[in-house]
Amino acid sequence: MRIYRVPLILDETYRPVGGVLSVKQAAYLLGALVACAGAYRVLPLGEVTWGVVAVIAVLGTALAFAKVPGSGLELDRYVYLMAKYGLTPKEYPYVRR
Repeated sequence: MRIYRVPLILDETYRPVGGVLSVKQAAYLLGALVACAGAYRVLPLGEVTWGVVAVIAVLGTALAFAKVPGSGLELDRYVYLMAKYGLTPKEYPYVRR
């Protein structure tokens, strides 16, 4: 019996967490949940606490699921690339000194 090597073509993201979430999405949601629980425990109860918890929850959910319109990139990748662009030194070879 012959065995042929077939290249692996992945068109979709592998979603091992319940068939719904990728590992990266689950990590962002879990991290947001832990950060929300930490903020709830550390900050005194009040409107500020609920505001901080809401902001953390929205950021975690956005990083897990949102895509940037026009580019097709996921939001976490877009934020990473923007930070990398802003922090790396630029070279301007055609600028006269």
